[in-house]
Amino acid sequence: ELKKEKSINLMVMGEEELRGKLRDAQMEIGFIIPAGFGERIGKGLTPEIKVMKLPQSVDFPAIESILVSAVCRMYVVNNTESLFAAKLEEYKIPFKEMVLRILGEEVRKELEKPPLVSVNALRYEEKSVARDYDTKALSSIGMAVVFVMFTLIIGTGDILEEKKINTWYRLRATPTSPRLMVAGKVLGVFATSWIQLITLILFGKFVFGVNWGRSPAATVAVMSVYLFCVICLGMLLSSLVRTSTQLEAFSAVFIITTSMLAGCYWPIEIMPSYMQKLAVVLPQYWAMRALNSLVVGGMGFSAVTKPVFVLLAMGTAFLLVNGLKSKLWPREA
Repeated sequence: ELKKEKSINLMVMGEEELRGKLRDAQMEIGFIIPAGFGERIGKGLTPEIKVMKLPQSVDFPAIESILVSAVCRMYVVNNTESLFAAKLEEYKIPFKEMVLRILGEEVRKELEKPPLVSVNALRYEEKSVARDYDTKALSSIGMAVVFVMFTLIIGTGDILEEKKINTWYRLRATPTSPRLMVAGKVLGVFATSWIQLITLILFGKFVFGVNWGRSPAATVAVMSVYLFCVICLGMLLSSLVRTSTQLEAFSAVFIITTSMLAGCYWPIEIMPSYMQKLAVVLPQYWAMRALNSLVVGGMGFSAVTKPVFVLLAMGTAFLLVNGLKSKLWPREA
């Protein structure tokens, strides 16, 4: 019965070997089926199955349900055969063995059919609804949002490194305006981040089979606005520290913690309500919300209008705060 399930790698071994493999973390979960298991089911009794698993196992609930389903199928076949055997004996019907054999085969065929109840997950966003909700794409977009944020924020700190090795001041001595030099740095980081994104998207599509949305224009728009917002945030953070080393150390803590809060590592719906409310101030939250609608939910551009405007507003706010800070507390004379 368990071998019919293709999602698990099933191995049969003795109890001592199982204990050894679990002790060495070579296996994740083991079920110890006692002697007389089939006989107890045949008598309508409930046999005991011992479970051994690694403490950190996250697959146990799913595998447990597979085992329970297999045992239930055995009970259904056995109880059906027992019921009909009693009735055949009661009514003195001939060819009892042949009838029971055919009956058992038919019951097993029926149990192997798809379940009578199926579940379709739908995702609603504003006035749009997705009927092909793809949960496996969640991890791909979450990692893309996190990794590209590292590139953006640390990339905008290159100016700090140039100040450290005095090349920035040489550039300032040229006729090129400081704003133009900063714009050149920012555009370079923007282009590098898009190269990273394209690599992640292609890898996710051809290796993991992730469909990055039915509207490529909407996906490009969301990611471009997200890059703009994080670049502005990176410029603001760069103005708060004095060296690129400080920026890298601070960014690692800031990005990972805020990404967890924003739902990049797991669905935000599983977190407490107060944490979900706190997450709305983070760019990653709005990027994940938009990408969930496009990539996971398969929606169109209308579902991401609000996140796009929020990301634009956030980026503009970061830019204005950075400019105001530079005027009030200038670093250079």
